[in-house]
Amino acid sequence: FFYTAALVALGVAFGYGGMPAVFHLPVLAFFWFFFIFIKWVMSFLDWRSDLLLVTTDEIVVVDQGSLFRVSIRQMNLDNIASVASKSQYWNLFPFGTLMFDLKEGTGNAVILQYIPQADRVASIISDALVRYQADEAARTALAESLAGARHAQDLVRQQQAAGLVSYIQVL
Repeated sequence: FFYTAALVALGVAFGYGGMPAVFHLPVLAFFWFFFIFIKWVMSFLDWRSDLLLVTTDEIVVVDQGSLFRVSIRQMNLDNIASVASKSQYWNLFPFGTLMFDLKEGTGNAVILQYIPQADRVASIISDALVRYQADEAARTALAESLAGARHAQDLVRQQQAAGLVSYIQVL
């Protein structure tokens, strides 16, 4: 926006300075098209075509960076420490930046730009992360209790084999 306004102001200044529009308008239009308009189009395509898929175990990020480049990344919820969002362009448009802080030793932070409704997406991912961590804690507790039950069964069998226990019913 600022660069467009600067180019318009420059064109007005050239016009008031007496320079014919035939000379300065094509140059300014060239700079605007190649340095500003193409960036806007690329940002729009990036904004409209990115995809975040949140499953129970991972997040799949499909990043359509241009018409010819697609990047697909998978991030396990095990590796994500936190999710944050930041608005872009003073919250004038409904998109922002998502920042994934990864756990130590799993890689660099992941930053995704031009995500529609980034604050809402960050909230959904954070909820999925909390549910995953709660499920992981429940799975760990269940595995530990099963391991404890198997150990108890093994001890009873050893004692029965040694003749120390005559009859114990193991559930």
